[in-house]
Amino acid sequence: MAPTFVEIGGDSLLGRIQAGPVLEVSTPDGVRVVLRLPAGSSVDLASLMTAFLGSRG
Repeated sequence: MAPTFVEIGGDSLLGRIQAGPVLEVSTPDGVRVVLRLPAGSSVDLASLMTAFLGSRG
């Protein structure tokens, strides 16, 4: 299966948001997740990454 890329812009869904932290994680097989968080957001990144990496196996 050829790699695919899907970008979903949050501006149309959420309106303009202030820039905040960006987390990018890639797996050895090339799967990548990028999270762009609004400034001041409180997200449990450890749980998100555990769910992402756990869904791979």
